[in-house]
Amino acid sequence: MKKFYFKLDGDIIQDVIEYEHPGYIEVELADSCLPAGINAGYCRLNGTIYSIDEELKIKIESVESDKPISE
Repeated sequence: MKKFYFKLDGDIIQDVIEYEHPGYIEVELADSCLPAGINAGYCRLNGTIYSIDEELKIKIESVESDKPISE
């Protein structure tokens, strides 16, 4: 088991760090490392289980693909 600290917006994961910080909640997980993109705004935390919200992921990726490329 490993402790992570999650910043949430409701149940949506906004950020994950490995040290205590104000505004973050402690979560102990069996995973020793987390998947890339867990803090991309489309993963949800339910207790000690995280999951990808596929519908939210499609919306976020759609909005991001519409952004103009800056030079």
